[in-house]
Amino acid sequence: MAGLPPLSIPSVRPAREGEGYANPEADPPGPPRLPGPQSLAHVPLLARRRGLFGEGPSAEGAPRLTPLDALRRASTFVIPRSPSSFDHGGRSGARRAGPSHGAGSSQPSSLASLLDPSTPIARDRDGTCWSPVRALRRERRMQAELRASSGAGVLSPHVVHSMGSPPGWEARLAALRSGAAEVRQGFERVDLDAGWEAPDAAGPAWQRIGGGASGEVYAVRLARNFMQGGEDHGRDFVFKAMLSLDPADRLPPRLHAQPQEDGEALRQAIEAHKDRIHQEFQVAIALRGTSQVMQVRGLVQIGNRLGILSEWIDGAPAGELIGEAPYALEDGDVTAPAHLEMARTMIADVLIALARFHDEGVVHQDISHNNVMYDRQRGMFRLLDMGQGGESGGPRAQGTPGYMDMHAARADHRSDVYAAAQLLVRLLRSPGYRPGMVGMSGSRTVESFPFAPALRALAPDRLDAAVRFINRMIGQQLDARGTAEELLGDPFLQGLEPRVQTRATVERVLNPEAPPR
Repeated sequence: MAGLPPLSIPSVRPAREGEGYANPEADPPGPPRLPGPQSLAHVPLLARRRGLFGEGPSAEGAPRLTPLDALRRASTFVIPRSPSSFDHGGRSGARRAGPSHGAGSSQPSSLASLLDPSTPIARDRDGTCWSPVRALRRERRMQAELRASSGAGVLSPHVVHSMGSPPGWEARLAALRSGAAEVRQGFERVDLDAGWEAPDAAGPAWQRIGGGASGEVYAVRLARNFMQGGEDHGRDFVFKAMLSLDPADRLPPRLHAQPQEDGEALRQAIEAHKDRIHQEFQVAIALRGTSQVMQVRGLVQIGNRLGILSEWIDGAPAGELIGEAPYALEDGDVTAPAHLEMARTMIADVLIALARFHDEGVVHQDISHNNVMYDRQRGMFRLLDMGQGGESGGPRAQGTPGYMDMHAARADHRSDVYAAAQLLVRLLRSPGYRPGMVGMSGSRTVESFPFAPALRALAPDRLDAAVRFINRMIGQQLDARGTAEELLGDPFLQGLEPRVQTRATVERVLNPEAPPR
């Protein structure tokens, strides 16, 4: 988050207990989630698409849709979000005792019933190499199917912006944005599991795991399962508390700065802050269903606190990996090729997420070691926290020191790409390299790049590919940088190792004394 000092994480590296792993590319346990009553699961995919847009034989006898109607029918969005930047203290604060219902519940539902047998969505098996280009294509196909299977009409921020705002249409278009229905419904009151507060309980139902400028973050266990759109998401979540209605609580602290007797000013301040929560929620929800983005569940109120409820992830923050990896290399706990493969997987997952952000016309604006987490259950890296998120072309947020792009005047997709490059730099650098407030800017060569000494033993062509790739992301001119989608096709990211191998490397970095699996 903005205001944090450059990353400096000491090595503590204690052993952890082993944890089981699930196939990260498989569907979550339990019965498949079925489409709503308005879906056309029995209609072949191509025929359904033709009917939707009034084309081909399947459109015979069906009314032809206007462009706006087609968009309403074809666009149903999704909901991501994540907790604020965590102050994990070098360890994953999201881990705690007790069952974890939230960690895998946001995996997109099985779409087999929506597709012809001849056109299944290909999933990367746990033990096979994978392609980030195909992974992005799969994410987009899943989004298209989610939209087509829903009867609700929702438009992405990108579509709303591109349509403009004719007189009288601004409110109508705003009502079609992702998350507008949840905003209209307001904050849903939910209760914590009182049983977990008992002396013999497995753990507290309210555990602070971090915080930042936009709120405080808690791991929570609810009294009842949280339902959303007919889907059961369990009881374990992350709650980002962003507003307190109790003057004694003072969240955010500046909210109650005005004299208490000025009731109208306080009411207006509260409503303005609610609008900011709604904005963050709607930016986040535009990415619902994207595997590489932490999923938002709803706008909720717990006690006097209002905020955003998100899935709970059993994972390790990227900052922990960045802090421990140099010592794992130095001690021989991981090899140089395995370390490079872990770095390639991390940047590929982040870029897949950013490509989906770009699809929707939104930007993250705070890519950093705080806001990327390795999800153990899915075996992938995922983006967190949309506290600085906004629409492309909007006001530029400051971001985190060491990752900030000072070359953009407005919020821009390529600024997110720049920040993502700083993550990769930190995972490949020598421990003594300090990137400064804006990170690494300007092109480098293999000789001038501060590779960790152990990585220098890699083949020269591999080092050259890494440097060329990073140079495509950190140019001082925005136009000189590649988009996330373009970068996914770069030679540096081809032939990524099976995720099961990356998972083993992550665990060796974090748990060097644990026995091999």
